Amino acid sequence: MLLPLDADASGDSPENSMVEISQMEMVELARQDDAQGFTALFRAYNAQICTYLAHLVGNDELGRDLAQETFLRAWKSLPSIANELHL
Repeated sequence: MLLPLDADASGDSPENSMVEISQMEMVELARQDDAQGFTALFRAYNAQICTYLAHLVGNDELGRDLAQETFLRAWKSLPSIANELHL
């Protein structure tokens, strides 16, 4: 997953500065209340979760709503996840 970096001393804008990060790094950034880290997790897994939930309940719109609720609960729960988390 590519994640934009904040502008640095070289003057590069965030759009020009991208870095490859692992799933574990995305989780750790999100745990530290980093919106970019959580956004990376969302982008990496939203489509798969929406598809799974839509198939589970038999309704695309309800699947998307459930996925949104899933990510909201994940965001609220991230600070309490143990440091030993292994993906």
